[in-house]
Amino acid sequence: MRWILFVMFAVGVAHACREPPLFQEAGPLAETTTGSIVGKYVKVFDTDVAAFLGIPFGEPPVGQLRFSLPKPAAPWTGLRAAQTKPPPCPQWSPVPFAWLPTTSPSEDCLQLNVWAPARCSGGRPLPVMVWIHGGAFIMGSTDMDVYDGAVLASYGDVVVVSANYRLGAFGLLNAGTEDAPGNAALYDQLLALQWVRDNIASFGGDPDRVTIFGESAGAWSVSLHLVSPLSKGLFKRALMQSGSMYHPATSDAPEVAKQKTTEFAKLAGCGGQGDEMLKCLRGKDFEELAKLENGLTTRSVVYFLPTYGDSFLPVPPITAYESGQLPADVDVLSGTTKDEGTLFLPAMAPEVFRFDAALPALTRQQAESVTRTLFQMMPKQAVDAVVDYYFNNLNATEDGKEPEYARLVADALGDSFFHCPTVFLAEKVASGPRLYWLTYAAEFIPSAASWLGVPHFSDVPYVFGAPIVDGTRYSPEDGKFSGDLIRMWANFARDGHPLKDDAGSWPAFTHEDPVAMELNPRASQLITHPRFEVCDRLWRHLYTPTPSASSAPLNQEHIEA
Repeated sequence: MRWILFVMFAVGVAHACREPPLFQEAGPLAETTTGSIVGKYVKVFDTDVAAFLGIPFGEPPVGQLRFSLPKPAAPWTGLRAAQTKPPPCPQWSPVPFAWLPTTSPSEDCLQLNVWAPARCSGGRPLPVMVWIHGGAFIMGSTDMDVYDGAVLASYGDVVVVSANYRLGAFGLLNAGTEDAPGNAALYDQLLALQWVRDNIASFGGDPDRVTIFGESAGAWSVSLHLVSPLSKGLFKRALMQSGSMYHPATSDAPEVAKQKTTEFAKLAGCGGQGDEMLKCLRGKDFEELAKLENGLTTRSVVYFLPTYGDSFLPVPPITAYESGQLPADVDVLSGTTKDEGTLFLPAMAPEVFRFDAALPALTRQQAESVTRTLFQMMPKQAVDAVVDYYFNNLNATEDGKEPEYARLVADALGDSFFHCPTVFLAEKVASGPRLYWLTYAAEFIPSAASWLGVPHFSDVPYVFGAPIVDGTRYSPEDGKFSGDLIRMWANFARDGHPLKDDAGSWPAFTHEDPVAMELNPRASQLITHPRFEVCDRLWRHLYTPTPSASSAPLNQEHIEA
């Protein structure tokens, strides 16, 4: 613990008078490269925000375009209404989750949203923040209420963009053919970033000050764009909440990806190879394929993963990070929540953990059994090392039950997939990355047990301002803390420094000085990263520079992100 910083005094953002773009009584107007659109005004207390919702950036990926790389949206004539959020892309969810989309999915989902503060004519263009949602590459959507960008745009004085991308088989299936090459989801994101470059000035945004930010699988995506040669120059800053692709089980070799596709097709009743197989899969109803993916396993699973070996991702992610491919001219801010692993336990080990029950007391044998199941994608020798590291020092008998065993299972899960990948990627960033450590969250899952702590995803409502506008579920302290985080994120998007006018007060994270900013409503302070030691002593030696084939059989499990 270094010194106390009262962030509430350091993160202020100067607000100037704003005027909605091209004011019209019917709604704000904007000209894009594909046509004219009319949005709508939304109020954030007494402030106007111009919202443009459901703007097409890609052709509907239906019929022959299913599984293909995206094509830019076709131009339209006349004035197009942009006043309704886009539908979710086809998806399934392995866990009941309060924030998930409630509207019906559609394959015609390659649309994005823009929220722009009212701005004065002649004012300087605003920083742009492009959100990539999480959900393990299998679920999530920009129509989720928690991702509404109006409060972030208003309080942060930034232009906010969120874009859908295809999920699961629709976004990551790789048949090894020109029309189904894999990574369609990442190319969807790339196309959205290109749209932002070409159009965001019409909304008052600065195309030279674009920050991409995301949580969980969204953070994984951000970490891939950092090393993709195709994404170079499309953004100036990168913000990763809970994760990076610095993990050997988050991407597939081409041959593994194609094997998965063949197995998936067989389950769908589509035999054969190449065109014959794809024609059959394209003839299936999207709901049937989504349901089939849901049935691949009884546990939370990421079956289809990003594939390396193409133009977007030429080499495995860890190889890219280790070989110095991270750009030196992109500012990086990243971090994790204190209890990253807890949220996944009821989904991945439902016979042991429940959202509506207390943390179970386990014997060491039970804890080892759960841990070996959770990490079955790793070699036995590596899992032995994990079990020994986490459980050998606990002061309990072999037969005695101890709730701390369950806590250590959650720690191992969070360290492996979130804390340590964040730490290891930060060490490779030459531009001086800053790390945060979130230690506060309101209860955000109804009836959830207190043992969840500060779980995965708990930062997202604060970043998008839910506690500011929802006084029923959140306290005034929550609302103030949300405002502090919004201003920090916006300051970073503005000039790369989360704390306004105090760039030196949040030092860069390095291996020699693994400092992080602990964030909570009472007092944020610089600390030594609490998980650095376990990352350095254990997980660093279990991650290899070249990821192993992360995958193949249907019963192999991966953590969701």
